[in-house]
Amino acid sequence: MRPLGKILVFLVFLGALAMGGLMIYISKATPNWEAAVKERDAYIRVLSGNLQAEAESRKKLVNDLEKLRQQLDANLVEAKAEQQRLKLEIKDKEKHTQDALKQAEEAGANHALAQAEATRLQKELVFLQGVVEQREKTILKIQEEIRTAKNEEQAAKNLAETASQRALNLLEQVKEKEAVIAQLRKRDEGGKIITSVRDANYNNPPSHTVKGQVTAVDSTGKLVTLSIGSDQGLRTDQTLDVFRTSPKVEWLGRVLIVEADLRSSVARLLPAPGVQGPVTLMPGDQVASKLR
Repeated sequence: MRPLGKILVFLVFLGALAMGGLMIYISKATPNWEAAVKERDAYIRVLSGNLQAEAESRKKLVNDLEKLRQQLDANLVEAKAEQQRLKLEIKDKEKHTQDALKQAEEAGANHALAQAEATRLQKELVFLQGVVEQREKTILKIQEEIRTAKNEEQAAKNLAETASQRALNLLEQVKEKEAVIAQLRKRDEGGKIITSVRDANYNNPPSHTVKGQVTAVDSTGKLVTLSIGSDQGLRTDQTLDVFRTSPKVEWLGRVLIVEADLRSSVARLLPAPGVQGPVTLMPGDQVASKLR
């Protein structure tokens, strides 16, 4: 039996004792005790009925209270379960919140890194733009130099063509002069020029030092064009020693100036005393008024 039921039984017992004592007092104090006893018995029956009804009511109340307690226990279990669920949910929410905060911090750090990278790229872009501008200027300068070089090349080609044509004209003049020399030799075998053309020992160098090289040779290898002319003091009928430095150093003989232009001259190879076999000159051979 639960404590509440025990309390109710004890109260009923106290009520019965009080009623018994009251009946004894009444029987002693009342002369007509039989009537009093009957009245008392009737009152006891009524009181017993009331007590029984009260006991049934209290029992029902106890049962109701027990059901209520069980319901409260069930609700408490459910509340504890719900509380546990809420705690787990709160813990999960806290974890999600911490993860979100961490992600926010990482996002902030990444944002700062992105800003730094953007700043670096901006500076690099400015630098590259400067490099591109400088390269564009360099390209324009190179293009201008290429145009200038092409113009100079064309001018050089034109000059070379002019020089070639001039050399051809000079060769024609030389041929004409050779014809004149041949006619003069028939009339006068003792002429100075004729003797100089044929005499291997003829030597008439300029009084000052003159150096140059062979720039062109005719098909016979005897008539040549030199890189020096009257601007170096050369005159017709003067002689220059001609020599070669490659593949070995060797003296090839002398050449006789037959025509002197401002910057070039035409010369003829004289027979070289002491040189065995035919001598053929080549472009690049060196000429000089003195060997030492």
